[in-house]
Amino acid sequence: MPDLADPELLTRQQAARLMNRSAVRVHQLTEEGRLPCIRTPLGRLYRISDVEALARELEQRDPKLPMRAVPAVVAIRHGVSVPDDAA
Repeated sequence: MPDLADPELLTRQQAARLMNRSAVRVHQLTEEGRLPCIRTPLGRLYRISDVEALARELEQRDPKLPMRAVPAVVAIRHGVSVPDDAA
């Protein structure tokens, strides 16, 4: 079982904020097999490296929805609230 306190793991909501997508879209990407996850009793967790890689791929396809900037990523990893307009 993964360490749930591992800063390299994100919840679906954290992954969505990082990718600048909705939590529903993150779920869809997981179901499509495009975003691997780790299933835990508390829900699915996502490796930040997988989320960042897919976010870059999606950003190339739709530059209007860029991945959040590095400061936002660091804040998300540490559970700090990030305003929706932070990029």
